[in-house]
Amino acid sequence: MKKFNKNIIVFVFAVLFIGLGMGKVFFTTMSDEAVNLAKNLKHGKIGYFSEFTDIIDDKSSTTLNYHDNLIDINSFKERVMGTRLIKKDSITIARTDNGNLVEIKKSGRAMSQKDVAGTVEKISELRNVANENGAEFLYCAAPRKEYFAEGFPENTKNCLKEDFDTLISELEKSDVPYLDASKVLQESGIPNDKLYFNTDHHWRPYTGFVAASSICEELNRRYGFEYNKDYADINNYNIETYDNLFLGSHGKKTGRFFTPAGTDDFDLITPKFETSYIQEQPFKKNKARTEGSFDETVIFKKFLEKDYYAINNYASYSGGDIKLQIMKNQLNPDGKKILMVRDSYACVIAPFLSLYTSELHTCDMRNFNKSAGKKVNVEEYIKEISPDYVILLYSGVSTANASDDRYDFF
Repeated sequence: MKKFNKNIIVFVFAVLFIGLGMGKVFFTTMSDEAVNLAKNLKHGKIGYFSEFTDIIDDKSSTTLNYHDNLIDINSFKERVMGTRLIKKDSITIARTDNGNLVEIKKSGRAMSQKDVAGTVEKISELRNVANENGAEFLYCAAPRKEYFAEGFPENTKNCLKEDFDTLISELEKSDVPYLDASKVLQESGIPNDKLYFNTDHHWRPYTGFVAASSICEELNRRYGFEYNKDYADINNYNIETYDNLFLGSHGKKTGRFFTPAGTDDFDLITPKFETSYIQEQPFKKNKARTEGSFDETVIFKKFLEKDYYAINNYASYSGGDIKLQIMKNQLNPDGKKILMVRDSYACVIAPFLSLYTSELHTCDMRNFNKSAGKKVNVEEYIKEISPDYVILLYSGVSTANASDDRYDFF
């Protein structure tokens, strides 16, 4: 006979507490949708139930003071029931055997070799533009969290790892200069389960720190890039740990208690040595210009507050996903100028990479980036600023077709 789980009692009382606190406003708002649900089920339209739950979540987020509590309560319930998969906002999040949250690819299929070859061809086009304008090129292939994850739930497939392996295979056949960050991370000495946040798909700050120095090392190997190796020594940095600060994007979808790992600690890594910067965001009003130390310019401490569902602590590095950002290192005026075409993984790389440069320009080409201004035309921008190096850093793999803005460089 199975032992009774006392956690269920806690769960029931918590649900009653939240339910009584909802008030009439929410139920009045949802009454019409409940009628629609009944009608659809009566006519055998079972699929409408999924749409109904999405509507509930949307309405609760705008009408209930208890929205965050509801997500947490539900996460606890799902954990007690042994649920391993949760679908939210068209994304399916899975809990691995060791409690890490990972993404299950929507299609359930790995990308074809032809599609990946098309991606490499687009990358090659950017390399050609960089070279034609006097800049050396490096593609940094960054593996997503799933590459290192183990213990997926039964009847799921880790297609994201397959996609990355296919990408590396296609890069091997090409003449694109690239850095395989999966090898860098495997050789870093960081345990696989510490490379990424438990509740998020991004690298932890120390992983980004290691990646930045590895990029410099690769530029040095290929092109003779000179850099200060003291900046690659973590002993030259302060590390301030914020305990249980961060609930990542996966955790925000599943709730705080879906994984026993809970919320993530968050490290703020800053130089012990003197720094002096100018940071600009040209598309923002007044260019959002700041001047001062590393801590005062490329670290955004307003994102270090604890508010699990309202604040993205990851954005404390670089300020988040910014269409165009310039970090000018005033203590290295004779250093090299780098342009990095980036995605969100670069948030924890760019501040550390900027230490090795005179100027680091980063641009985010993704269409969902809602910051002001049009997308950067990378070819025109290369001609405008004349960088010494152009780095492309994208995580995972996606198809270079008309619907994928990441590869719409020009």
